[in-house]
Amino acid sequence: MILAGIAVEAFAQQGRAIYLVADMRRSWRWLGQRFALYDIAGEYLAEVRRRWLEVVFGESMLAVLFLILWSLDYVPRPMIVVFFVIAGLIAGYHAWRADHSRLIPKLTFGAKRTTKTPTNIANVERLFAQIDVSCSTEAALTDCRGQLLRIMRQSGNDWNPTSFDETLDLTWSIVDQPSVTLEHGVDRRLNIFFVDNSTAGQFTVVSERMPFRMKLPIIPGDVLRFDVRVSANNSPPTYISITASFGHQWDALCLA
Repeated sequence: MILAGIAVEAFAQQGRAIYLVADMRRSWRWLGQRFALYDIAGEYLAEVRRRWLEVVFGESMLAVLFLILWSLDYVPRPMIVVFFVIAGLIAGYHAWRADHSRLIPKLTFGAKRTTKTPTNIANVERLFAQIDVSCSTEAALTDCRGQLLRIMRQSGNDWNPTSFDETLDLTWSIVDQPSVTLEHGVDRRLNIFFVDNSTAGQFTVVSERMPFRMKLPIIPGDVLRFDVRVSANNSPPTYISITASFGHQWDALCLA
C-alpha cells in the first residue's frame, strides 16, 4: 500500500511538472508573438534619433526659436524639457510620415479608350484597347509597369478562367516599352490588346512575349474581363478590371 501511494504521488507530481512545462511554453509562445511586433523597433528608434537631431540642431523653426531664446538668456529649465519633448514628437511624426507616404497610392486610372490606327500592312487597320494612367503627385514616378494578371470569360453571371492565367508584361503606347517614367500632368496610355480587320475571331494582347498556348478565340457577343496591375517605384500597385464586349463587326468593341 505504501509503495502504491508513493507511485500515485510520483505520477501526480510528474503530471504537474508536465502541465507546468506546457504552461511555460504557452507563455513563451505568447511573449514571442507580442515581441515579434517590435522586430524592427531598432530601425524605428534609429530613424527617430536621426530626425530628433535634425529638429534640435538643424534648421527647423523650433530649433531657431530655441536658439534665439537661449541667446537672450531666457530659457528656464522647464522650457528645456518641453522643447526636447516637442522635438521628440516632431521627430516621431517625420519618421512615421516618411514610411507612410510610400503606402499612399500615386497612380490613378483615367479613361478606358479604343484607338483605331493604320498599320504598315496594306489595307490592315488595328483597334487598340487602352487605359489612361497618370501620376497624382508632383514628383515623377519611375519604372512604371503594367501587367495583365488574367483574362476571364463571362458565362451568365459567372466569370470563368481562360488560358490567360499567367502574368504578362504590357507595353505603353507610342514608346512600345514595358517601363516608362510618369510625370505629373502627363498621362500615358497603357496598351491592353488590339483587334484588326485581317484576323477575325481573335485578339492580341500587347506584350513583348506571348506563350503560344495563350490563344483565345472570340465570337460576337463574347464578354471578357482583363485584370490589370500597374506599379511604380515608391508607389504601391494599383489594380483595375476592364470589361470588353465584342460585336459582329471587327471594330465593334465596347470597354467598361
